[in-house]
Amino acid sequence: MRTLAALLLVCTTASAAPVPKEVAKRPDAELFVGTWETVVSEAGGQPHSKARWTFDAALKMVSIPVGGAVGGGSEWVIKIDPAKTPKEIDIGGYKGIYEFVGADIKLVYTLGGPRPTDYSAAPGKYYSLLRRIEKK
Repeated sequence: MRTLAALLLVCTTASAAPVPKEVAKRPDAELFVGTWETVVSEAGGQPHSKARWTFDAALKMVSIPVGGAVGGGSEWVIKIDPAKTPKEIDIGGYKGIYEFVGADIKLVYTLGGPRPTDYSAAPGKYYSLLRRIEKK
């Protein structure tokens, strides 16, 4: 009986699954790096031109219009503050907030007005939903 109990104890202990280590979360600055396409773009609740956004490791961003939009590209330096609630982003003179939603980034920003506090589509606000373009 003791042998059976010892054997059972050894088998139970040996077959136990290891405890998974907590996966380290990547900082938001790293999560931005890459190329994103605009899935939804609104200005004051109305459809707005779409663009392709590319962020580098220094958080410099290049925006290029797509889908027949008029105008050339633009370059911006962005600043983020992921410690704030909601998380804050500054794109040149635009003050905004952002949130990672699954594989997407949700952004709302204003030019010259107070920083938005929610993601509602209101006059004076720009809303963008960006989706990462996978490298091929």
